[in-house]
Amino acid sequence: MKRNKLIVTTSWDDTSRIDLKLCELLENYRIKATFYAISNWIGKKISADELRHISGGHEVGAHTLSHAMLTCVGKEVAKEEILGSKTSLERILGKRVTSFAYPYGAYRREHVEIVGEAGFLCARTTKLYFTKIENPFETNITMLAAPHGVRDFEGLTRLFRQTPKTIFKLYALKKWNKLGKMMFDSFLKRGGVFHIFGHAWVIDQYKSWARLEDLLAYIAFRNNLKYLTVTDCVKKSQENGDRGVKNAT
Repeated sequence: MKRNKLIVTTSWDDTSRIDLKLCELLENYRIKATFYAISNWIGKKISADELRHISGGHEVGAHTLSHAMLTCVGKEVAKEEILGSKTSLERILGKRVTSFAYPYGAYRREHVEIVGEAGFLCARTTKLYFTKIENPFETNITMLAAPHGVRDFEGLTRLFRQTPKTIFKLYALKKWNKLGKMMFDSFLKRGGVFHIFGHAWVIDQYKSWARLEDLLAYIAFRNNLKYLTVTDCVKKSQENGDRGVKNAT
């Protein structure tokens, strides 16, 4: 990847009917997304037809069968949750499912191996303030579409190193759309991956739709940028020989 080339991607967990509103908003700004669906919610919190509608313009990834925290269940249960989610989604969507998200961002090395063996091409974590893909099966995020906490000292150090101005504007951790704009401006100069992560239900619960649209409008329709799904973002990084990308597992 050329240093001055920026890739934009967004990903959203716990897909439900609220994500249809999010899907429409993203399409207004021609920004791609990966929606991570919980298989056992299909038919309850979202219909199969609604999920197929989302899949028509974006990527649908797997988020386990029941949203189980993988670090709190045995290896066989974890394998069933991961493999089962892929199989059920592929049956519903009629296409290959290539991206996975660890529920709650919790995982161990054995789960990374299971995801790779299952045939996924990548998996997303919830680790903040990253601008490179260092491992497709531990694809980290850049920012959260929700107020950012101040207890992640390692993450904040990474943020201040990448976007020095934020150290003087800590209020932006709460006004996350402003934080996103500052980070985006910083990354435009040197390239990398700008990955927004969130939950449509959180946006809806905190009435943050205007804040999200403000950020999307700011980053949209930029020349020489690529707006990709998570899987396509990983593929593009690998195709361009990004030195930050390692082989899976």
